[in-house]
Parts: sequence; C-alpha cells; structure tokens
Amino acid sequence: MFSASDFTIDVIVTKSHCFGSAGCNVSYTITPHYIGSTADLAGADVRVIYRVLGGEEPVTDSFTLTGTSVPYTDESTLETESSDYKLTAEVTQVVDQ
Repeated sequence: MFSASDFTIDVIVTKSHCFGSAGCNVSYTITPHYIGSTADLAGADVRVIYRVLGGEEPVTDSFTLTGTSVPYTDESTLETESSDYKLTAEVTQVVDQ
C-alpha cells in the first residue's frame, strides 16, 4: 500500500561537539513527512525504516505511522569523520504492521 517514495525525512542537528580534524559527535532528531496521497492515511499502521547518512557509518532506524500521526521525538547520536558534515536521511522500506 505504501512505498519508500511516499515519505521524506528532514534531519535536524540538535547538538554537535567537534574535535578539530578528528570529527564530531552529533545528536540529531528527524522530522518525517508523508508526501503520498492523503486518502491512503485513513487507518494506516506502518513501520517506516530509514537510513541516516553523513556519519562515519550509516545509521538505520524506524518510526511508526499510525493514521495521520507520527509521534517521533527520539534523539539519536552518531560520529562524523570531520566537522564538514551534512546529515541526510532516506527511507529504505515501508512495512505494514
């Protein structure tokens, strides 16, 4: 019913502690956006799996969409290779619950 292309995710950096050329410890949260057909949201209960890029290693995580609500408030952390980082997220899979 839903596909990865129905969602986009903004990554918001909430804290960043950098160590010169040694990289940074970065805390972030996400803001998911549903960009598919709004008619499809009625009664929806799906898990959205996504990957955050821009750190030393990609981070895979997920959130649950229930109807029109995405109650996502978690904060995550990762390490970067330099202070010149840009975090992005991509949806990799959507699974019906």
